[in-house]
Amino acid sequence: MATLDIFVLRFAPAVKVSGQAFAAARSAKIHEVDGATIVDYDLRSAPVPAGRAVTEIYTIRRPDDAVREGYLETSIFPNGARDAFSVHISTVHLGLMKELATQLRHIARSVKLTVRDIPA
Repeated sequence: MATLDIFVLRFAPAVKVSGQAFAAARSAKIHEVDGATIVDYDLRSAPVPAGRAVTEIYTIRRPDDAVREGYLETSIFPNGARDAFSVHISTVHLGLMKELATQLRHIARSVKLTVRDIPA
């Protein structure tokens, strides 16, 4: 079993929004997640039809060392947009990680995003 969450990442007006800046910020501070230790971590950034995708794949170990969880996250930064589209998948079934990573790459390459202002 795996969980899928979809988000829109909103950035403050003063923040420089780009896939490269996001990747640099994430790789500089990713050491712990909610008190758990990251035991494997991979970050990749690549162009996709909708913009630039920043993909993180990591495994964490909880403090009691009994539970390991896998996380796969891709955030797509449309060119010139102030927001990003983000898909997160998590699972405790680490044997699924390779297939989930393949599926996440397919999502990143096939997603079509329409960027526009929403009237207040």
